[in-house]
Amino acid sequence: MSDFTTEVMRAQEQVKIREDVDRLVPDENPQQEADRLRDHAALASHEHAAEAESIAEAFTALTDEVRSIRDEAKAGRLSKADAVKRLSELRREYGVLKRRHASLRLTTEDNKRTLDDPAAERDRLLSKYPSLRR
Repeated sequence: MSDFTTEVMRAQEQVKIREDVDRLVPDENPQQEADRLRDHAALASHEHAAEAESIAEAFTALTDEVRSIRDEAKAGRLSKADAVKRLSELRREYGVLKRRHASLRLTTEDNKRTLDDPAAERDRLLSKYPSLRR
């Protein structure tokens, strides 16, 4: 990747971050900013809880499917080659679910940090991205 492309990508990322910060932390007094951050984190936490439930249901369905394949293979209704093929497909699905779960866990931790101390989270974001300072 060229230096120009890297700089353009970096600039676009900073614009996006700036928009996020503006959306989350408009020009208000510190208490209003903290309340807005806390409300946003609470809403995101509810969304993450629903996503976590969806992931848990998908893991359960995946486990049931693996058990079904095992039972069919033991009973002789499914050839070894077919069982291996279906299990490899399920392994890919399992990898996708693991990545979704890891991503959700990280964003949930960020939201918890924001809920615990929204003013400190705002300061952390502004110190991480100094170009966002007004």
